[in-house]
Amino acid sequence: MCDQIPDEIILNDRRIAIDPLPICENDSVAYSPEEALQSTAAARGYVAYWSLVGGKLFLVETKGCYIICEMGLVFADWVSATIRPASGSYGENFSIHIKDGLVVS
Repeated sequence: MCDQIPDEIILNDRRIAIDPLPICENDSVAYSPEEALQSTAAARGYVAYWSLVGGKLFLVETKGCYIICEMGLVFADWVSATIRPASGSYGENFSIHIKDGLVVS
């Protein structure tokens, strides 16, 4: 498998490539398989763009098989993960721990 397109997060007014985070279908995000990205570099079918605001993780934009159904930011309360720079993101070194969409450390 070829290298995968990373997700991105906005930190300090910069977009930084990160390891992918999960997306969950809910009232704010719809799954649309016919919109899936058709590339060997996007095996999961989507790319997501995230932001941290006030200690909370938000889904900002998607490309591919998930569609944001409302205007504005979507609070990502389904995410419990550690945000890390994507492989090959030289010069970036951080870990942001998220539990139920909230920054815990």
